[in-house]
Formats: sequence, C-alpha cells, structure tokens
Amino acid sequence: MKQTKEWIRKRIESIKINVKTNPNYGMRNKNHSIKTKLKMSSSAIKRFENIQERNKIANSRMGMKFTPEHLENLKLSHLGQRAWNKNIKMSEKVKIKNSIAHKNQIPWNKGLKGIMVAWNKGKRMSEEIRQKQRDSNSHFWKGGVSKLNDLIKHSSEYKQWRKSIFERDNYTCLICGKIGGKINAHHIKKFSVIIEENQIKTFKEALDCLELWDTNNGVTLCIECHYLNKHGGLNGNQIW
Repeated sequence: MKQTKEWIRKRIESIKINVKTNPNYGMRNKNHSIKTKLKMSSSAIKRFENIQERNKIANSRMGMKFTPEHLENLKLSHLGQRAWNKNIKMSEKVKIKNSIAHKNQIPWNKGLKGIMVAWNKGKRMSEEIRQKQRDSNSHFWKGGVSKLNDLIKHSSEYKQWRKSIFERDNYTCLICGKIGGKINAHHIKKFSVIIEENQIKTFKEALDCLELWDTNNGVTLCIECHYLNKHGGLNGNQIW
C-alpha cells in the first residue's frame, strides 16, 4: 500500500484520538517481555555497529531546519507541561543502578591539573555574530528593556576600553599606589556627560562616538579611592 501524505495525515489523527480516548492504547500500562527487550537491544546494537548505517542516520537530518511555524507549535505543545520527575526523589534502587553503570568509567578530566582553559579563550566574537545578538530577532532580546548605559558597559568594546586603561597604568591605583586587587576604570569626564553632550540615544551611536572610547579620559583607581573621589572624600575635593 502506497503511503500518501493524506494517508499519513489521517493515520496521525487516528493515533491522536486513540491516545486521548483509549487508556490502554499501544503500550500503555504494558511492559515488554525480557525476550522482546533483548531482541530490541540486539537489533539496535547491530544497526549502530554498522558505520554506513550510522552515517546514513546522521546525514539524513544534516542541514535540516525547523520552520518558524513548527518551532511555534513545539513551543505551544510544551506550555504548562510539568516535568515528569519534578519533586520525585531518586529511589535507592535507581541510585544503585547508576552507581553500577558508572563503575570503572574514567572521568574525562582525570590527570588534568590546574585551572582548565576555556575552549574560546583568546577568540574574539565576530562582528556579524555580535550584531545578531544585539538584533531584536535574537533569543537574547528582551524587548529593549535594557538601559543604554547598561548595554554599553556590558559590551565587549567597553571591556576592552577598561582593559587598555588598566594595562597602561600597570593595574596601579593612581591615587594611593595600590597594585592589583579590585580596581575600577574611572572617567575623568563623566560617562553620563559624554552621553548627554553627544546626544547618544542608541548603542550604534555610542559605538560611533570617539570621545566615549578615548583612553585618555580614563584612569585606574582602587575601589576605595574611586568611592572617595566620586563622593568628595579625598580632602573634601575630587581629583578628577
């Protein structure tokens, strides 16, 4: 019998109806026999031992993408669903099974000493990817609720600006001479003043403003001196 699209559609509808109305449909409230389980296991092992078969399965979905409609349907289908294992504690029997299953397994990081190096350390994110993350279509987008100041100060450009100042000042507070520790990059001309004077309204405008990224407008201060300088606690006056 040729399985046309219409036949498949009707078959799916029939299954959906049976699942909803028949409590004993399919394998509900039933268990496979030990013999059947062994046959299923043996069949799966043989199938995946074959390299060609494994490649065939892997390549069958390569490059496939869900349509926006399908993604939306998936989202709606899971709305309000409760995780099957929520508030369910693992039984002692399952704990023992897990313990036996992991016995004699070698941890992936065994023999590796010291601090682990991140896979992306030293790699800069491309401008294309950064732009995508800032776009309203990105899954990071929250409807534009972030303030412009936060958006700027959490950007990679701002982090690079701070790093340049720290390196220039050798990570040393220019007031008390403390080296290292918790330090801040202080704006000589206030950050808010630059934003206001240049009438910066968007992140793109901020990127194009040269004054905002001028390292000569920044100095390294430790947290204590930064606070005192900001609130006039250094002999009652601000140094910068």
